[in-house]
Amino acid sequence: MQSPDPRFAAIAVNFLGTIIAKSQRLRTGAELSAAVIHIVQRLAPGGLEVLAIELARGIGTASKLLSLEGDREGLTDRWHRLKAQSLDVIGLGKDPGIQPDMVRKAFAAISAIRPHAVVTHHIGPLIYGGLAARLARVPFLVHVEHDAWHLGAGRNRWIMRALVGALQPRLVAVSDLGAAEFRRHLPGARIRVIPNGIDLNRFTSDQRDARRRELGLPTGVPIVGNVGRLEHVKGHDVLIDALPHIRQDCRVVIAGDGSLRQSLEARARALGVHDRILFLGHRDDVAHLYPCFDLFVLPSRNEGLSISLLEAQACGVPIVASDVGATREAACPDTGRLVRPDDPRELARNIVEAFRDRHFVSPRDFVARHFDFATTLASYRDILELKPC
Repeated sequence: MQSPDPRFAAIAVNFLGTIIAKSQRLRTGAELSAAVIHIVQRLAPGGLEVLAIELARGIGTASKLLSLEGDREGLTDRWHRLKAQSLDVIGLGKDPGIQPDMVRKAFAAISAIRPHAVVTHHIGPLIYGGLAARLARVPFLVHVEHDAWHLGAGRNRWIMRALVGALQPRLVAVSDLGAAEFRRHLPGARIRVIPNGIDLNRFTSDQRDARRRELGLPTGVPIVGNVGRLEHVKGHDVLIDALPHIRQDCRVVIAGDGSLRQSLEARARALGVHDRILFLGHRDDVAHLYPCFDLFVLPSRNEGLSISLLEAQACGVPIVASDVGATREAACPDTGRLVRPDDPRELARNIVEAFRDRHFVSPRDFVARHFDFATTLASYRDILELKPC
């Protein structure tokens, strides 16, 4: 995402300073709907967006998903899951760059719903959606930090400090590392850790061979899987570069789409490993894919608390992942392997060693203890002051 212009944030924050102090909880419960609006930059496949969807579904039918970018028809057409689950989606059609008028548009959308709460995911939604929510006198504003590496940029830090100071949102981090980084950059900030969670009824380790046959995959060859956007930050090029160093016969299955798909396929052909890789494109049935894998590999250059890592492990699949962001928190200590980012040889070595391991515990148990979505949902209901389910 393009970094916001601090001049816009300064003007908006100064304008709202006195209004916000007087507008807290001015509406009565009788005037409000039961809705909770989750605001994201763009509602497209990704871990942050998956969490927003699951929270919207879990909290109830009154919940809404508001995407700054895109329109409802385009967003739902590109992501079948939104249409299939009949989720209430609003798209504000934001163009790239700074658009102060988006505060007005977000305010109009929020005011029409009169929600109980607004939840913003990442800094852009906090700027536009947070300002609009306070102008609309929404009783509860919660901001979720999915990672904190963006606060390394000075002007992002400045904007976040100004917004947190003026808007006074309840702050949530999805990982201990994210909370620590947030506190380091914004001393004195009070932030609650609510880890991402996985629906353990949906992600299971069944029908392995049947799923492989559906995809035309061999049943007697190790399968390395990956689910994620085909973008530079996800490091798929590192996985492709690792393949020539793996002499053992194996296949790599990559589910996801993005701007780098053609270049990644060309890279695989240039290295002579294209016949060992299956690019599936975007899939809405990832819960059925994970059981196909013997190993899940995530060679990212940056990560928050990866949902795909948790999903794979909930299906009993061990992982090899770059030791970046909060990946260490998401990896089962008994079965997971962490590697340096951007190191194809080390990645290859750990993949081969993981093939040889014979685990007597399942990473599913680790996910069930620490990342059950029922616990995640209960924590969000608590911070939003909603009644328990």
